Amino acid sequence: MRLSNTNVDDNQVFWRRSSTAVAIFGAGLLILSTSIFLRSHAQVHSRGLAIRHLSGNVTLHQNGSRSASRGDRLEAAGHGVNTGGRSSTVLAIDDGIGTVTVAENTRLAVVRLDTLSNGGSVTILDVPRGQARIRARSFTNPSSRLELHTPSGVAAVRGTEFGISVSETGKMSVGTLEGTVAASAQGELVEVEAGLASVIEPGEPPTTPMRLDRVLAFDLIALYAESNGLFIEGRIHPSNSLFIEGQEVSVDVTGGVMTTIPLTTAGPITLIVRNPLGESKEYRLAL
Repeated sequence: MRLSNTNVDDNQVFWRRSSTAVAIFGAGLLILSTSIFLRSHAQVHSRGLAIRHLSGNVTLHQNGSRSASRGDRLEAAGHGVNTGGRSSTVLAIDDGIGTVTVAENTRLAVVRLDTLSNGGSVTILDVPRGQARIRARSFTNPSSRLELHTPSGVAAVRGTEFGISVSETGKMSVGTLEGTVAASAQGELVEVEAGLASVIEPGEPPTTPMRLDRVLAFDLIALYAESNGLFIEGRIHPSNSLFIEGQEVSVDVTGGVMTTIPLTTAGPITLIVRNPLGESKEYRLAL
């Protein structure tokens, strides 16, 4: 955390006053004064994630719920943010560790924000649904950890840029842009290197890393009207997510899609394909 001039000046005054007290009262008070100074110093460096940017409807959960504002901080277990449709926020992790970009319709909460006795930082975040992209610097302390937990598995990094997505069914996809991410579930771990992705279904281990899809293709197989709506069959990359008219659609382990949606308009149907990095592409299906 960057110290303001006010904090630095206050600490300097405090230390000078302590030094004067030592000169008067002796070594016994030196220990007491040093102890107080160290506690003050630790408070200045309390850990947290600060909201640097936000767009649309972002809710802060921190001793209740309210609309988030730039500068708000998540500093304890349970603190979190929710983003609504067409909304997003960027969180800066303290000490320059990195940033977390939280996409629309995403829930993110703090699990742990610890500083270890050897100076290492432990940052654990929970993403039960939605999509988040992390850019983290390389850690200089081997004890430092940055992990994202989901209902299906864990993504752990030591300096990289990657993203995860979590579907409504709990399926987790991990995609790495730079560096390496360790994806683990059910006692198994795979290394997801740059340009690759892995998928974790609830109750299953991570898949063997596959090519990360940045083309965001949607292959239409069938499209026709039924008595209860419009039937759509298609295929996308297994690690990607599909949204039809703003609603997430289930994607099987091979990337197959079969769904019927209510037919409420005579106009084109909007489909959005999104990868774990948060990159997306829009398609329109003419009826």
